Amino acid sequence: MNRQYFEQSVPTTQKLPLLLAGPIVRQTTVERVWFWFASSKEVTSCHPTILGYDSSGKKTVDTERNGGFLNLLRGGEMRRMRLGNNLWIILASAVPNPKIGQFPTDTILGYNLDIDYTEGDDTEKTYISDLNLEINYPPFTLPTFVIGKSNKKIVHGSCRRPGASGEDAFRVYDEWMVGQAKEADARPASLILTGDQIYADDVAIPLFEALHKLAFDVFGYTEMFLMEKSASFESVDNYSWKDTKHRETIPFVTLSDRESLTHRLTSPIGFTTEDGEAHLMSFAEYAAMYLIVWNPELCIKYNVDNGTNASLKDFAKAVKSCRRVMANTATYMIFDDHDITDDWNLDEAWENKTKSDKRARRIIANGLAAYWCFQGWGNEPNMFDQTFMQTLSLYFQQLITSKGYPRSTGSRSPYDAAGTYEKLLLGLHWSFMAATNPKALCVDTRTRRETPAGKTAILSGKRVWPYLDTLLTKHGFRKGETLLLVLPTPFLPHRSLMYIQNREYNINTNRYEGDFEFYGNNPQQRAELILWLQIHFSPSALVILSGDVHHGSVVTGRYGYGKKLDDIRAGKADWVMRVVQITSSPIKNVKSAAYEKKRWWTAWQTDAGNVGESLVSQWEYQYATISDKNYIAMQATSRKLTGNLGRETYIFENHLCVVQMPYKPKGNVNIDFIGVKNGKGAKAYISVDTDNDPANFKFTKVYAGATVLDMPPAN
Repeated sequence: MNRQYFEQSVPTTQKLPLLLAGPIVRQTTVERVWFWFASSKEVTSCHPTILGYDSSGKKTVDTERNGGFLNLLRGGEMRRMRLGNNLWIILASAVPNPKIGQFPTDTILGYNLDIDYTEGDDTEKTYISDLNLEINYPPFTLPTFVIGKSNKKIVHGSCRRPGASGEDAFRVYDEWMVGQAKEADARPASLILTGDQIYADDVAIPLFEALHKLAFDVFGYTEMFLMEKSASFESVDNYSWKDTKHRETIPFVTLSDRESLTHRLTSPIGFTTEDGEAHLMSFAEYAAMYLIVWNPELCIKYNVDNGTNASLKDFAKAVKSCRRVMANTATYMIFDDHDITDDWNLDEAWENKTKSDKRARRIIANGLAAYWCFQGWGNEPNMFDQTFMQTLSLYFQQLITSKGYPRSTGSRSPYDAAGTYEKLLLGLHWSFMAATNPKALCVDTRTRRETPAGKTAILSGKRVWPYLDTLLTKHGFRKGETLLLVLPTPFLPHRSLMYIQNREYNINTNRYEGDFEFYGNNPQQRAELILWLQIHFSPSALVILSGDVHHGSVVTGRYGYGKKLDDIRAGKADWVMRVVQITSSPIKNVKSAAYEKKRWWTAWQTDAGNVGESLVSQWEYQYATISDKNYIAMQATSRKLTGNLGRETYIFENHLCVVQMPYKPKGNVNIDFIGVKNGKGAKAYISVDTDNDPANFKFTKVYAGATVLDMPPAN
């Protein structure tokens, strides 16, 4: 029986801006540059114009001589998809003038978008430069970007939760960019967001109420879900975000309908979030979330900062900074769990439970569809075939025409469209190769997991390797090069993280609360991935960008391989792979209490951060026997950072991280964390090598009383 329909969305009087989000610079190569934006009007054409600037903001002579880099008729392309009554997403590309053949590298390139759109029965024209978006960096009058060749700088970050405490790090990074933007070799050429770009399961109530109104204004309908035990439909608005349910499993606690649907103690659909009072459910809600955290005008129009939540104070200013950063840097994005829901596919039980529930499948599919629309499509536009595009386009169009009810694609089943949509999205693997410098292998660690009996999940094992093989081969990775690998969660976790996880949680009873899904929870998978990479691609070094864990750190180490363990440990391995891991998290989700709270169970009253660095060994080593009776051994160390941000070996404040990749094999990786400390910009930095000389894989004997410890050198 349907519950009473309540809290129905109603149209507001807000006038929607033409650009609902963007522009964002997406995949960028010397042959073609892609731009993404979301529009409230039907865009009939979009022609990008690209020109060259010198550092003073003047057009370069070369630009004028070659008539600019614009080529409207010989290869530029526009792709679009309608998502709702008042929402289209557009990818538009520019190609170089045949006179120059390729876009120049290591040069400041400015761009404008010439947009034609429908307004009633008329066609209107505008340029993004006429929309007063304030997305340019002085001295340039247009937004700009750089295609790097000698420029090997990449900025990365993760975990942006608007309702979390602390100031969004995009503001201080944007301020830093003001001082770097005019120099092509000083500014990062690429931005990689490594997961949790939104928090679908943990939405502050004022933010949810704003995006809920925006969703109806943009889409014009409320999505209907098929009920679990009948053929009837119910509106997602039947799941209130208000406190309406009392649950005996959580005594004396009142939960909203959405929270009781998704909370780990009450969820009938298999979700395990600790929050969820305003969990996103419909596609329109997921889409509106992206729009409102990427567009400052929408934040203001829909009153996100209504004075009831201190963490949302001045959030529109941070959104404005975020918009300018993405409009001026080639941007690539891979998801983690919160882009869909907390603990997404953490283990086999979670995956099996949610796949068997109609509501869970729809929510996950909606999150994935929104990820594709707002993040995934621009990473590698040609990755998605015509079948994929047609399936999503048809489904969205049917929701529009049927006012939120999924309809048949031609079969007798009235639920065929929704089933096809869910099957397609839940069946995909989403790894891709980012066109950064060097190219970055961005790995989807959420789908295609392996779940061996009695162990935690394998995140990127044999089920994923064929995808990685295809990507590395297709994009021409050459043996002996440094491989840049993007993993949403750390490959080599900071030792304090593992210590606290094992102290505070039990894997058998608290696996979801304790997030038992790190590579370090099942360390054999690390050795297997390293060995597979060595056999197939032989990188001289592995540089890993990761996020997820709400602290930044640099962990370096080596994997050595040989017939005798003693030979490896003595610096005589057959081969060694250097590993440099840079973790950057959070952009906005600081957990200062976890590091600064006083711990009375220590021998003295001190905070958890000090415990983590003082009592926990900041190095790790292990070895494994391989099937051919050879050995693979690992050593790793959490590195000490210099600067006024964070502690010695980790950063808990909100930040982003600029990484300058090595110019040659065995060269140095230069790392700068840029974050917020006491309301002001602050930094921490380190430089580390990528030398894979087997002689550097050594252990030192350290005597601690009657115990002899083998400790790797601090490098």
